[in-house]
Amino acid sequence: MLAALASFVDTFVSRLAAPAIAPRAGLPVTKLVFAVGDVAMNLAAVAGLVALSIILIEALRRQRFGSLFHRLTIAGFAGVFLPSIALSTILPRTRTTPQLVIFATGAAFVLVILFGTSALLRRSPIPARIAVTLVTAGAAAGLGAMFCAYAPWLNQHAMAERVGLWLVDVAEIAWLATPVAVAVLIRPDPTTARGRAALGSALVAGALLSLVFRVLRGLLRRQFSDLLYYAFRVQLMVEAAPVAYTIAVTLVVMVAVLALLASEPWRRQLGAALLLLTAAGVTPRMPGTLLMFVLGTMLLGRVAIALSPGALDAPANDPPDAPPSHV
Repeated sequence: MLAALASFVDTFVSRLAAPAIAPRAGLPVTKLVFAVGDVAMNLAAVAGLVALSIILIEALRRQRFGSLFHRLTIAGFAGVFLPSIALSTILPRTRTTPQLVIFATGAAFVLVILFGTSALLRRSPIPARIAVTLVTAGAAAGLGAMFCAYAPWLNQHAMAERVGLWLVDVAEIAWLATPVAVAVLIRPDPTTARGRAALGSALVAGALLSLVFRVLRGLLRRQFSDLLYYAFRVQLMVEAAPVAYTIAVTLVVMVAVLALLASEPWRRQLGAALLLLTAAGVTPRMPGTLLMFVLGTMLLGRVAIALSPGALDAPANDPPDAPPSHV
């Protein structure tokens, strides 16, 4: 929850408000805005690393997350991803090398694909399976686009750039469609006080966010599309219909608020996953957004596994791997 909320604040302060305010406000206001964004970014990174480590430890110990070989493969790529992100968080930005970011990006996409495969092996509800499939497909498309851009044996061909752009479009469609599948699972009960409070909070959050986007659009005008690309790495319709993205993000946040205020823990995890995936954007490349992408995907996968038949009996029927017997 802490990582999700901090990443949401970081997205709208550091990547939306700060670039719009900096050229128009005084130096003290600009410094304050950037300071708030830095605090939120660091808080999201630290909380995200702790949460992701807990999820990975649970996944590696439990048989429900896949075979031993599958879990060892997850452990191997986690051993590349977590230290890379930790170093990127601790070291100054000037010390973060492109090679470190590329290794972390590749490991992040592979981790998402492996964990998504683990969730898809369980017979979860159809909306959950669709959501996990979309996120996994987006990660596979992002990994393919990264190969097209950075692989020396591939990026020399003219066709590689076209294929890379097409794969990024596929990842963006998956990013936009994932919240639709998640929203089907979140059904607030308007007959209860908690359900009515959640609906009211979602409407207030949507109204405030719509106002923020409208102010930013009025301030930036033609540069508003560039701001959306910087914040979420969207490009499919960003020039022709930037308003479509503001509406989509607003609706996603409203659904996330509904989920975060639900009584069921798995619905609250879905709300956190939506905020994390929205903050990560399409095919993330920065260490912080990569961490949010992996954490959001793993929360989504955990929910899909929890909703599968027999998952409620997992503490009794799915113990950690037994130690090898000695002969």
